Amino acid sequence: MPVQNLPFIENMEERIQNASLTVYASLGHCFVNGLENRDATAIFNCLRAYAAIDNTKSAEEIFRVTVVAPLIQKIIPHGSSAVVAGSFGDGLENDYQLIKEFIDKDCKFLLEISSAGMLSGFFLVTLLSKN
Repeated sequence: MPVQNLPFIENMEERIQNASLTVYASLGHCFVNGLENRDATAIFNCLRAYAAIDNTKSAEEIFRVTVVAPLIQKIIPHGSSAVVAGSFGDGLENDYQLIKEFIDKDCKFLLEISSAGMLSGFFLVTLLSKN
């Protein structure tokens, strides 16, 4: 009889999956809270936890959804009237400057937190290369 067909093992697998989902959800909430409050200690510990469980993709996605997407939406809203109004050149230069300011203000702190703790700097590089 294969081990995976035993009821005890099947029950344990389900419990482990449920525990994993709970840990991922709690870690996600902690990371979002740390990002919203710019709590360097919480962010650092969350990034360490994500690295420990080999799930940095979730941290990247949370950062994109929580920080990057809302700010980019403010800078370059969907259906922008700037192109229609004919200010295409000036609008792009302005958008570029705003994005540079956004990176300095809202992204650089994450790189500083991750590099201060010897976490891999790939986190921010990977994140920005996907947008």
